[in-house]
Amino acid sequence: MIIKLKGLALSAVAGLAMMALYAAPASADLLFTLNIDGCSGGCGSTGIPPFGTITLHQVDANTVQITETLVPGVEFVKTGAGDAIVFNTTKAVTLTNISSGFSQDPSGPPIHVGFFGNFDYGILCSGCGSGGSSPLPGPLTFTAADGGTLSITDFVGNSGGFFFAADIINENAPGTTKPTGVVGTSGPDVLTVTLTRPVPEPATLALFGAGLLALGLARRRRSR
Repeated sequence: MIIKLKGLALSAVAGLAMMALYAAPASADLLFTLNIDGCSGGCGSTGIPPFGTITLHQVDANTVQITETLVPGVEFVKTGAGDAIVFNTTKAVTLTNISSGFSQDPSGPPIHVGFFGNFDYGILCSGCGSGGSSPLPGPLTFTAADGGTLSITDFVGNSGGFFFAADIINENAPGTTKPTGVVGTSGPDVLTVTLTRPVPEPATLALFGAGLLALGLARRRRSR
């Protein structure tokens, strides 16, 4: 069973996720939309923003997988204005399984990203050329873990209320000079909780069926 809840405050997200996890085995995702245009002169064009999405997936009690997917025609660059992704967490984390062409930014914290402010962690587009040359389309994926208990709700906004930011180029824009710069996201848009229930074993089903049959016979006898 899949439950999707839109427009939730982060505090409500945490409570609802925990309720679902206690109700049955479950996995939870948070979806963020890159819809804040922080490019100098603007990076938008017809139909853009949004520039892409960022999904946080709870892999297990200690691991969160992060996936950043840009819309077609928008790609990652290395202009020096920002990283392919920057973010904050409430716990110190180790980043692994980073997509080919990307690597962890060793400069932070803090990692300063202009209009969007400071962040603790970043992933660089190390396979991109300088400026807007040789962009990479992604998606960018990696995992974060803290050796204890890390939740999707441990990813938090910075002092400006921004959760993520990304350095991009918009190939969809008209003209020969394509705009580059940093775009970002505020709070989460959608929480998706997937509940999974184990399939009963044949013996369990047989006992359950026998119990229903006995109950039915008992009711028939009482009704005579």
